Amino acid sequence: MESQKQTTLELVAAHRGQGRRVSEVLSSLGVARSNYYRWKKDAIQNPADRQSCYEVTAEELKQIDEVKGQYPQYRHRRIQGVLQQRGVYLSASVIYGHLKAQGQVEPYQRRAAPWKEPRYALWRFAPMERVPRSSRAARTQRYQVRMLPVGAAARPRNRCRAGRATGPGCPSRQ
Repeated sequence: MESQKQTTLELVAAHRGQGRRVSEVLSSLGVARSNYYRWKKDAIQNPADRQSCYEVTAEELKQIDEVKGQYPQYRHRRIQGVLQQRGVYLSASVIYGHLKAQGQVEPYQRRAAPWKEPRYALWRFAPMERVPRSSRAARTQRYQVRMLPVGAAARPRNRCRAGRATGPGCPSRQ
């Protein structure tokens, strides 16, 4: 497929030299203009040919191995933090790539997303009272629905506030 793209690019360039328009050549070949210009852009900016502007030195790789040896439970981001404290600044992806090449990346259990667990439990109660069905409001308000907090926030509300100590379970005022 790459050779076909390259042949098409060369053919269009040759016909352009003869004065033909790009759209004429592409229509005769049955190639869309958008594909041609994408192929042309990819040929100019081929990401496979791009080189890293920073090569990791052997000393930096040795420091990564040293930190991993000291702290075998640390993953790439924590190793990055330790190296930064020592004055060595490397990206987490470089550290991860080196550890993966060495076979030192362990699988880990991700925590559940906080929005996947409900913050509130919905309780549905029996009908409060029977109301004639003709009333539209009665049809929508047949059940009482309350939102009750779940987990650590599920503490009972304190009804003894600001001097109103009159409810059950509140210490009496003196």
